[in-house]
Amino acid sequence: ESALGERHPKVGRALVNLAQANSAEGKGDLAIDQLKIAVEIFEQSLGRKHFHVAAALNGLGLMLASRHLNAEAKQAYVEALDILVDAMGEG
Repeated sequence: ESALGERHPKVGRALVNLAQANSAEGKGDLAIDQLKIAVEIFEQSLGRKHFHVAAALNGLGLMLASRHLNAEAKQAYVEALDILVDAMGEG
């Protein structure tokens, strides 16, 4: 973080990786927090409609669903899908 700044996309990517590791270790709440921060970093540094935002939202949805937070998971999935549809089109 000190070399790149705490809002650099590489910091967001590192948080996604840490979230995956923490999830594998059974630390789902920590993983969710890390993914939420990663989404914020990607939104601020790359823009709301960037693929990395969609990917992080999808990962967040997976984590939320695994914790039975289904309404929040659905919201993350819908946001991710909206970004991808906007980027790629519906057809």
